[in-house]
Amino acid sequence: MFGFIVYKIQSINKTMKKLFALLAITAIASSCGNDDNQTSQNQEFFNLAEGNLWVYRRYDVTNGLERVHPGNSIDSVTVSGQEIIEGQSYYKLHHTVQSYNDEFVRTDNNGHLVNSDGSVLHPGSDTTFTYSITNTYGTVSYRLEDRYNRTVEDNTYNLYPFVGYFIPVTGSDAPSGIGHTIDCVPGIGIVIRHERYINSADYFEYRLVSHRLN
Repeated sequence: MFGFIVYKIQSINKTMKKLFALLAITAIASSCGNDDNQTSQNQEFFNLAEGNLWVYRRYDVTNGLERVHPGNSIDSVTVSGQEIIEGQSYYKLHHTVQSYNDEFVRTDNNGHLVNSDGSVLHPGSDTTFTYSITNTYGTVSYRLEDRYNRTVEDNTYNLYPFVGYFIPVTGSDAPSGIGHTIDCVPGIGIVIRHERYINSADYFEYRLVSHRLN
């Protein structure tokens, strides 16, 4: 659910094409304090509880044509336990897709979902949270946008989209626009994770197929 793909970079072009997968790991850094405490209200938004399960299917969209990913298209994500990291309690998220690493996440005083690196994966309902990062390819700016309805795998959700907009450096032929989004629903967690490739409008999405929550 909350993981990000690890890529094998084989050329400079591929490195550029996969930029947003790398930005997803580092671009949403948090400025949270060190003694944030979890509250029951924050926990309920992302519904982190041991034994919870989310099942996602990957879709690839190339030149506007959508297909199910031809490889391992299903990622089952389970909350498999808790671990103390630097004095904070994190939930362990175990993925069945082998390219993922197991993740450790928690919610903080602000209602943000954060990982063990201190990055904000989603700000919950906090519309005041924004973040930008600049590197050699351009700038990505993140913000929580207005809620919207979307049907995902035959279920309709009212989603909270946390959106990263990409502005390339001057002279680059990479298109600007939405690069990375994580869309959540209170009480369920992440429903859609969207990643655009840097040098085209092509993208992939992991979409929630089913869930079993305690």
